[in-house]
Amino acid sequence: MVMGKATAASLLIMLVSSISAQAAKPPKIYYADYFIHRANPDGSSVEQVTSTAGDSAGIDLDLAGGNVYWTTSNSSGDSGIYRSDLDGGNVVNLLTVPRFTTGLALDPSHGKMYWTNWNGKTIQRSNLGGDNVETLIDTGLYGPIGIAVDPDGGKMYWADNLTAPGGGCIRRANLDGSDIEDIVTGLFYPLGIDLDLPAGKVYWTDVSSAKIQRANLDGSSVENLITAGLIWPNSIDLDVSGGKMYWTDGYSNAPTHKIQRADLDGSNVEDLITEGLGYPNDIAFAIPEPATLSLLALGGLAMVRRRRFDAAHRKRSYGA
Repeated sequence: MVMGKATAASLLIMLVSSISAQAAKPPKIYYADYFIHRANPDGSSVEQVTSTAGDSAGIDLDLAGGNVYWTTSNSSGDSGIYRSDLDGGNVVNLLTVPRFTTGLALDPSHGKMYWTNWNGKTIQRSNLGGDNVETLIDTGLYGPIGIAVDPDGGKMYWADNLTAPGGGCIRRANLDGSDIEDIVTGLFYPLGIDLDLPAGKVYWTDVSSAKIQRANLDGSSVENLITAGLIWPNSIDLDVSGGKMYWTDGYSNAPTHKIQRADLDGSNVEDLITEGLGYPNDIAFAIPEPATLSLLALGGLAMVRRRRFDAAHRKRSYGA
């Protein structure tokens, strides 16, 4: 069968239109503030996407799967780990977990999710569907909250606070929970955590000292990035390709609540959302890229499809 010029032109127009529509799809920030919300990276177009009962705490994204995952941390009784579509549809309660399950980090490439339980002093993981729950660490933890994973490096990183000797600390271990290391010690009350793997850096928030800091992945060369203008910096998430970090600031009865961003070195701080917040907790940055390139053919020509979703740094950090 021979493809006519008109047919070829129509297919080309369809192809260009499809690519343009996907290229125009903007990135979003998702954040937990009792419910799950999302907005444009500049803080505009805020919308609530879920209305699940319980205070939402940790949050992470599986962009390739088209899902947002979050934990709820109820003041009494059990909590849950939930999943929905990115627009909030098809909410599923994946797991019932003990109260104060807080930090959440996904490893979609291996079909796993990791979470911390601050009250129970454990780190666990399961498949993304909530089955095959494993307890990775249940001794020697003090108050694990924010968690981030480096699947290629075979490590998980978390913020540990409460009564750790010498104060709070940043710790890491193998993904099976073995070989625990204290990489940064002497902190006050670290909460949120995220990784810049290309640069070999770990970032965290410290609510008691009201700072955002970073260090090398082995804990060396600690830097103060932001030391002024913060009240209670909870969670942090990085847009490495865009050179930005995003964080939430404020607690339940704080005088102000904000979602802010800055360059990765802490410069150029911007207020993104300053109104309508109650208790902003975790935050996650979604970076969709032009994803589907299809060459359609009639008779003898193959379909070639390329999908690419940049989900680098899909860790989790959580701030209480």
